[in-house]
This record gives sequence, C-alpha cells and structure tokens, in this order.
Amino acid sequence: MGSAKPLPQANFVATVYHGLPENLFAPGNGEEGYFAFLGRISPEKGCDRAIEIAIATDTPIKIAAKIDRADQDYFEEKIRHLFNHPW
Repeated sequence: MGSAKPLPQANFVATVYHGLPENLFAPGNGEEGYFAFLGRISPEKGCDRAIEIAIATDTPIKIAAKIDRADQDYFEEKIRHLFNHPW
C-alpha cells in the first residue's frame, strides 16, 4: 500500500498505480551511464533527491516529468536551480 502522507485524514484504502504492465520496461544494466527519473515534479515524488544523488555520484540524469500548475512554485523554488549543474 502506498503512502498517504499528503492527506492523512482521507482514510485511504489503497494506491492505484500507473496501470502499465509490470514487465513493460526492464531495468538497465548501467552501461548507458545515466540515471532516469520519470514522473511528476512534486514534493512527494523525490525529483530533487534524484538530482542530488546524480550530482553526488557525478552521474548524468535524464528527466521526463510533468509539472502541474499546483506544483509550479515548488519547481521554481526547489528544483529549477538543480538543473544548473554542469554535466
């Protein structure tokens, strides 16, 4: 069951995942030499942490993410500057 931290009073029953088949994509073997983040840029998804880990390990990161209007300020204040790292 997923985390319900953003709305603890909501009495969550279960988490509905993305709906894609579990075996649609296979983990890479690392030969390409980069990390990948696929998701939504919001505080609970950890994009900032993924970028910080990539920087700390000197590993390029490819990001494919959506920014909802509700998370635009979060992106501008907490994430955008992390893209300034010179790979």
